[in-house]
Amino acid sequence: MGGFFGTVSKTSCVTDLFYGTDYNSHLGTKRGGLATYSEEKGFIRSIHNLESTYFRTKFEGELDKFKGNAGIGIISDTDAQPIIINSHLGRFAIVTVAKVANIQELEEELLSQNMHFAELSSSSTNQTELIALLIIQGRTFVEGIENVFNHIKGSCSMLLLTEDGSIIAARDRWGRTPVVIGKKDGAYAATSESSSFPNLDYEIERYLGPGEIVRMYDDHIDQLRKPNEDMQICSFLWVYYGYPTSSYEGVNVEEMRYGDADINTVKTITGAKCEMKTAYFFPDEPEGDISKYSGNMRVCEDGMKDAEYTGYYERVKDGEGTFVQKIVKGEDGNESLSFVRQDHGNIIWHTVNDFEKSDDKDQTFDEKTDRELTNEGDRIYTKRKSTGDKSKDNINVTNNYYLYKNNDYFLKDSIGCKTQEEADNYSVIIKTITPEELNAQPKWADYADLYVVSPKMHSGEDNIRTIWKRHNRYGKHSSVSSYTNGFNGSKDISWDVVTKMYKKINQEENYAPIFMDSGVYIATQGSLSGGKPVTFHILDWNMNPTIYTYKDTGYNNNMYKLAVMLFSMDAQLFQRLYLDGGEDALIQVEKIDGVETGVFTAQTGDARAYWSKFTFLPSDVDGRVIGENWYHYWTKLDKWETYKTAGEITSDENQGYLNGRMFVFKGDKTSTQDFGTGTVPASDPKSKFTDFKEFTGNDPKATPADAVRYILGYKTSKDHVDGELRILDIEPCYDRKNGYSLKKSYIQLMIPNFIGDIKITHMTTAEFIGSTEDLNSKYNMIYLGLDQGAYNLVEKDVTYKDADGNVKWIKENQTVWNDTTMNGKIYFHTGDKMTSAEYSRSDGISRSVKFLWAGSGNNVIEDTTLRFPGNDITKIKKAELENFLHAGYPVVAVDDLYCLSDKIDAGSNLADLVRESKKEKKTIYQTSDSNGLIAKVKEVCPKITFTKLPNEYQGTTSSGGKNDTSVSVDDSQANYLDVDGFGRSKLDFGFQVTDVPSAQYQCKVYIDQNQDGKFEEGLADVDGSGDADDSDDTGEVYYEGDVFTAGDGEQNITPVKLSRLYFGLIQWKIVVYRKDNPDIHFTRTGCSVAKNQTGQKREIKVLQIMPDTDTNNKGYLNLEENTLFTKYYNALNDYKISVVTTTVSDFQKNYFGEKFVYDYSRDISAQKGNENPVKMSKKQKELYHTYNMFILGFGDTFHKVNMSNEKGAIDFLKYFIASGKSVLFTHDFTSMHNVHSGDFGYSANTYLRDVMGMNRYKAVSGKLTESERKELLAYQAKHKYDTMTQTTVGSNGTLSTTALGNTQGFTYYAMKRLGWEKKNTDQIIPYRYMIRSYKNDEYICGVSNDNVKLTGFNNNNDLTTRATKTNTGQITEYPFKIDETLKIASTHGQWYQLDMEDPEVTVWYCLSDNENGDPCAWAGTASNGDGTGATYGASPNDAANNYYIYSKGNVFYSGVGHSTVDGDMEAKLFINTMIAAYRTTYEPPMVEILNEEAELLKEESGNGSDPNLVYKMNWMKEYGNNLDGTKEKIRFSPVELNTVRTKLTCSIQYKDGTYVDKIYKKDGTVIEGKATKENPKKYVFENLKNMSEYYFIYDTTGENKKKEGDIVFEIYNNKSKNPDGTPRVGKTTVKMESQNLFLLD
Repeated sequence: MGGFFGTVSKTSCVTDLFYGTDYNSHLGTKRGGLATYSEEKGFIRSIHNLESTYFRTKFEGELDKFKGNAGIGIISDTDAQPIIINSHLGRFAIVTVAKVANIQELEEELLSQNMHFAELSSSSTNQTELIALLIIQGRTFVEGIENVFNHIKGSCSMLLLTEDGSIIAARDRWGRTPVVIGKKDGAYAATSESSSFPNLDYEIERYLGPGEIVRMYDDHIDQLRKPNEDMQICSFLWVYYGYPTSSYEGVNVEEMRYGDADINTVKTITGAKCEMKTAYFFPDEPEGDISKYSGNMRVCEDGMKDAEYTGYYERVKDGEGTFVQKIVKGEDGNESLSFVRQDHGNIIWHTVNDFEKSDDKDQTFDEKTDRELTNEGDRIYTKRKSTGDKSKDNINVTNNYYLYKNNDYFLKDSIGCKTQEEADNYSVIIKTITPEELNAQPKWADYADLYVVSPKMHSGEDNIRTIWKRHNRYGKHSSVSSYTNGFNGSKDISWDVVTKMYKKINQEENYAPIFMDSGVYIATQGSLSGGKPVTFHILDWNMNPTIYTYKDTGYNNNMYKLAVMLFSMDAQLFQRLYLDGGEDALIQVEKIDGVETGVFTAQTGDARAYWSKFTFLPSDVDGRVIGENWYHYWTKLDKWETYKTAGEITSDENQGYLNGRMFVFKGDKTSTQDFGTGTVPASDPKSKFTDFKEFTGNDPKATPADAVRYILGYKTSKDHVDGELRILDIEPCYDRKNGYSLKKSYIQLMIPNFIGDIKITHMTTAEFIGSTEDLNSKYNMIYLGLDQGAYNLVEKDVTYKDADGNVKWIKENQTVWNDTTMNGKIYFHTGDKMTSAEYSRSDGISRSVKFLWAGSGNNVIEDTTLRFPGNDITKIKKAELENFLHAGYPVVAVDDLYCLSDKIDAGSNLADLVRESKKEKKTIYQTSDSNGLIAKVKEVCPKITFTKLPNEYQGTTSSGGKNDTSVSVDDSQANYLDVDGFGRSKLDFGFQVTDVPSAQYQCKVYIDQNQDGKFEEGLADVDGSGDADDSDDTGEVYYEGDVFTAGDGEQNITPVKLSRLYFGLIQWKIVVYRKDNPDIHFTRTGCSVAKNQTGQKREIKVLQIMPDTDTNNKGYLNLEENTLFTKYYNALNDYKISVVTTTVSDFQKNYFGEKFVYDYSRDISAQKGNENPVKMSKKQKELYHTYNMFILGFGDTFHKVNMSNEKGAIDFLKYFIASGKSVLFTHDFTSMHNVHSGDFGYSANTYLRDVMGMNRYKAVSGKLTESERKELLAYQAKHKYDTMTQTTVGSNGTLSTTALGNTQGFTYYAMKRLGWEKKNTDQIIPYRYMIRSYKNDEYICGVSNDNVKLTGFNNNNDLTTRATKTNTGQITEYPFKIDETLKIASTHGQWYQLDMEDPEVTVWYCLSDNENGDPCAWAGTASNGDGTGATYGASPNDAANNYYIYSKGNVFYSGVGHSTVDGDMEAKLFINTMIAAYRTTYEPPMVEILNEEAELLKEESGNGSDPNLVYKMNWMKEYGNNLDGTKEKIRFSPVELNTVRTKLTCSIQYKDGTYVDKIYKKDGTVIEGKATKENPKKYVFENLKNMSEYYFIYDTTGENKKKEGDIVFEIYNNKSKNPDGTPRVGKTTVKMESQNLFLLD
């Protein structure tokens, strides 16, 4: 505040000026000043600081220097005053009582006009000088002062001492601060406090009105500007600042505080219109009661006798009036109806004073009084005379009658009532409620349409409460006698109320915005108490703690928590981040000290329940934070625009917060003060509240009423994007302890306006490179993360740019590696290094890793360095991600990855993807690019609805236990494919594309022929003939549909029909793609089964090659005898499995007496001079033709048996595979032994790793002969492998890549064992949870041997009994549906990584961590212990390292064999694998006879021969008739038994050896046969269509008699071939039998 005094006198003014100013000392404590003017001395000024002493003490000693009859003085709480100005208006001194809210804005405006400021107050602009500069912009003082009124936001009253010895006094335009004019003989004075006058003999002359300007002289006053009508005087004058003897607006301060002057207080805090008037009332009116005016009403003098006053009589309820109507005889003797005084009557009188007549402007007040008032409300407008007798009905008069009128700002400006009548008729229910009452009846929170929250009284304190008790119209009186401010303790709201209010504030419809006092969350403004110092974790965007904490005051106060929730960020985003999720929501309710409250479960300790204003502000996008003001990241304007994070909620700007559904009013005023006339801070052009400013049309003077109108009408759905985000999260590793870091919260913060469903699938790169799923159809966003939690970490000090771009040092966890050049790396193409322990057993078996060919002669590389696998993606996956980007889907990379920081291997495939995608401007984003991602998810993408898909196979269910020797199979729920009227199984599809109507689409249907779960591209019909015309085509496209447009509506196709001869599983995929960009496509895959309708079974003949027959050996399993397996063989509906067993030694002895020579780098050939194999013995041919499949197993360490290749046994396996037959390898057929040829597993390691798909880095053994090595190198040249490289970045950014020679390609499981028994601890396993338990951080192998304990290197088996599914295909679905998580007999990992760059390799199941994880069982000796399954949990579903079952074309591997299988599900999985292995080979086609009389006799498929169908068909002959034969249509259909498109070629032979030379299509079109080169008399029919109907004429009449008899169809395709390249032929024989007909006569 502040106060001034000024006087103009005929004599010296100094004494009056000194004391008059001092009487204002209670209004300020900082500075005091005096200025006088005299013609002799001019202006004299003095200013002193009052902070350490009193005004009198400072100025008493210098009064003599002041001269003049006019002077002004000031007690200031702000600036140094008075100041003296010289201007075009003349010289003048000025003092002000002012509060300028927009001083900075005005300062900039004046400086832009080349004006300057000479006075400073505390290094800031002196606001009195600023006001003076505004004044001198006017042409006159009046114009200048009006300029002040028009420019400042706030208030300003002033005194100006001019050169003519007069004083100009001006009151604030709204009358907020008073100016009182006093008078005595020879002088006038103006002051802020009327209490300045009595001791100086001044009497109050008048109060200046709002905006009134006067000029005082010593003998009179001139009014320069009339007052404004509206007044908003500050109530604090009466409540706090005013001196008790002072009066404002005629109302004494003491009376206002303690007396009856309540109306002004109410007026002040409500902003209502209140005017003091002179009014006349009769004593019988309530307003005429003299006792209510505290001496300010008097009875009019006798001179008022017979004076008439306008008004009306009104009928009221009986007993409530002061008059009745009666028949009265007048002085003239006539009777008339008159109004007679009577207590408890039913009529009242009301005097209508002049100031009220506008409400009754249509009345003339001259009605006769003889009309009877019959109904309540009936009136007679007339006049009433005063008696002039004080004892009777004499009129009373007061000059202190207050006309109070509600301005209805809420109804008119906030609700929008356009007229007063509409406002008067608008119904508003106001429920004023305490927290205790609300907690008891929380439904009140549901009923509300607007919440107004205030923690305290703002004006008048107990006086306001007294006024309420005295005057509330309902007569309510609270029993509460003492009051405390704040929502503390029992006065807090319940958590139930918090949740109701938060939900109600933010819901889409039927919402209730909140109008809140800043004192709710600012302790100094609202008496918020109970705070305590709390240490908070700073959380990252996944709501996980970073390594940083901060300390702040926390409050366990529910009302405060509600405020924090509302302030933290966009309400819907907050809801999704912290409140959604039910039991998994981050905010839960708990009882603390017996009271339910919200706890933030992501925090720990007191920070869970004690919240601060920053509790819900996470770190920056990278999880990095800077110093104490880490939250500064969220105070940036771009974060406000994106997230609506208020940041520092106690700032001045946020004390006027106005956005969405919340409006905050500063706690120094009540909510109703300035409601309709004040200006909200949010309307400032520089404020961040742009939504509100747009709402008001950027009105710089928007009022609180406008603000409430805004929050009442705010809709929450602006710019929100709905839908579904299906996100694939690809991470470098998996943190076994904390799980995958990426949570929905990160995505919600990354794309804050997305309100739809978010589904995240997590994979490490190790799992991703083994996945066969179609990215474009399953996901619409891919996230490339940077998890490092699985690796060994160390805390480092690193530099980082903060939110302001400043480089600072921060702490960060970084990876640490044996290869120190990799320190800090998270993504890397090649992994860490280690040194082999070069362990050799006492029996000579060696684990030496020195077996790699050195590149010349038979030399080996002597280096014992090994490389762990990297975590890079493969080139195959890079291409898939590029297709994903080309389709327009977003790939989001964390900032370090997007920017390719030092944490990323610059030579990795992943780095190449990022680098190239950015260069080509593809849809790759960094996580901090929220605006780009928001724009991307807003894009309307094409969609598809599949209305029909083929029946998906549900698997067969067997009854019986594992000890039963037989089971029955119930396939009633199998859900076989539908069949058509001809019994043909069919695949039906229906779909509808949503896109621009003209967009062209096409579809393809793929059938997986080789059971690898992948669908190879390949043109099926290039020439439009309907047939595949490329004999070398290996594609699996079965059908290509016609082009259609999105506007064509639903498409329904049946692209696949299968002969009733076909049965078994069909794994299919349909792709609907856009013609102009095939990467925009939609895919569905499934596994369906055609039911066996033939009643026959296909026989699978298996040779199991066992290590030995010792049943006591670990892992022994004889598939020919073991009932766990045979019972399922026998239960199969579609297959007959026959197993013959032999041992490795017998296999070599019985079949390889003669050496078998085969070069697997060349194609199989029977061409003379180029034979490959060179030759086959009779036994070897018998072996080949007898069996469909070899199984090599079973036994732990393969019972220490090695299959030798001395006589070509290993080469025969390669040949068997190359010819298209299947081989199933099992556990430990390979080993770590690569040096000595007699060690078990040596031959497989040396000769078979490439064929088995186990040679990831193209290793070549130095133990091979030169010819063997050439053969291997030639084979490798035709196939794809991964690389072992390291890349460095030069100073100029160029990349330099070096090939490493450590290409052994061991799995990390094998390397764990190869590092044992190291003699030091300088190297460790890269996975931290293979060293320490993820559960308790204790060493897994807590042994005394530090070489084991500290490093993770040990010789344990690391057994597990669980496997998890990684891909779906026949192996997992048919004939038995296998569980996602599989219980298996205990087993362990294998030795060599799979080559994931080989497109044929598919992993079906991986070894998984045991359910209890760790600790391990350590043997502590050379004999290995059981170990721990935590090894596999370190890198879950790691396809290259932890495979349990995989396939590579027709080569299969199963992890069965470490221990004996005893589980039904594992047995079923093995049988599925056998069936899948068998089905990878192409079957020859068959011919189906369609004549109704044709009877299928049997299907033969034994002894390795091709299938042969036999039909019997009768034809009729008349007995005794001369006709010799018959002419019959033999109807047939070529049937492809492979679910792939092929060329079909058929010949038809009669019994006499001749061939049919022409056939007919169903419509009669002739197809001429083509003579073959080998036999010109043999005719073949080419390019027949699968399952189309054809016929020929079986003519045995006349000379064709010799043809009578069996007909033989031979048919082959371009896929199914014998080893020598000749086609495999399917035969159908029709036995034609005649039947005589006898003539009945």
